[in-house]
Amino acid sequence: MDINNKQTEKEETDKSLKKIYRSLESLGCIIFILWFTYLLGLW
Repeated sequence: MDINNKQTEKEETDKSLKKIYRSLESLGCIIFILWFTYLLGLW
């Protein structure tokens, strides 16, 4: 029973980590695009 409890806890952590990773990924894309357009504007 204890092992099962730990397993579900790990799964929950994995799910939240994936959510955080996805939001960070999209945020990184937005920042990259903004930075890229900023560099293009300097030329």
